[in-house]
Amino acid sequence: MATAAENKEIVRAAYEGMATGNPKAFFDALDPEIVIIEPDPLPYGGTYKGQGEVMEFMKGAAQVVDGSTLRVESLTADEDRVVATVRLAVQAGGEVEMSEHWTLRDGRAVELRVFCFDPTTVAAPA
Repeated sequence: MATAAENKEIVRAAYEGMATGNPKAFFDALDPEIVIIEPDPLPYGGTYKGQGEVMEFMKGAAQVVDGSTLRVESLTADEDRVVATVRLAVQAGGEVEMSEHWTLRDGRAVELRVFCFDPTTVAAPA
């Protein structure tokens, strides 16, 4: 079982990969059976299960938000849970702030639950 500090580093590396155009680093942090839950009001909201669905979700999200602008404002870890506050640019202009709650097992994320502070800042592409 990974320590809280190790889990925090796994999540930090996943975000760094995303922001630097290395999505493999993000996917390496995910369990093959990962479940990602995005807020329903978002254009790409819903529940995605497994890395295949997550890849499709990320294609849709890339039409709305710019992952290369991702900034991690805070990371907090306690045992197998890591909570991040992140900001990223919205393709239509402006930015969105989110809280992302990771659950990890054996060094990989098994669940990622996302909360958007103001989902109205994220509009569907025209």
